[in-house]
Amino acid sequence: EEALSKSESQFRNIFEHAPFPLFLFNKNKIINSNQPALSFLGIETKEALKNLSLKQLMPIVQDDGQLSMEVFQGMTDKARALGSHSFEWVIMDVNGNNRTVLFTLTQYELHGEEIFFAIWNDLTQQKEDEAKINQLMNKLTHHNRKLEDEIERRMIHQKEINLELKRSNIDLQQFAYIASHDLQEPLRMIGNFIQLLEKKYGDRLEDDGRQFISFAVD
Repeated sequence: EEALSKSESQFRNIFEHAPFPLFLFNKNKIINSNQPALSFLGIETKEALKNLSLKQLMPIVQDDGQLSMEVFQGMTDKARALGSHSFEWVIMDVNGNNRTVLFTLTQYELHGEEIFFAIWNDLTQQKEDEAKINQLMNKLTHHNRKLEDEIERRMIHQKEINLELKRSNIDLQQFAYIASHDLQEPLRMIGNFIQLLEKKYGDRLEDDGRQFISFAVD
């Protein structure tokens, strides 16, 4: 009996001085809590908290849309079957603000009565940070997609320019060939005509004239 009394005293000391929210409940009624639990919920005294049911400390539905009390009953059943169970949960303080916690339930008996020992680890800041990170990642993903689309658009545009340049080069080559071919015949005719002039009038031309004709024929 003395050992049991000592054990209970140690438990009360740990319970009261733990730096995180702790409380005891049975049949969805709160039996006891420590000061961090009161501060977390915005409640001044233990007596005020004892007047509340667990239902009053939860939003009607959780983040996934399920009814809080129905899901919570399933969580207590798991804790009862396993001895202890942890899960993420949304708590509502007295001001109506939702806070996300890691809710750990441990089931045991006290004087023949079922009691649940609950621990809350505040995940609110972590969840807010995760939401900010997810938001940033979504923005970066959207930005990267825009960059990829722009790069792809520019690559397609460059391919179109290269094809147009290739077609232009082909057209220029064809034009040069045709122009060269078309000019050959008139040049031959001019050369033949100059040769005839040289034969007929060469002896009448001065040296400069004959030199010019020679240049033209060559």
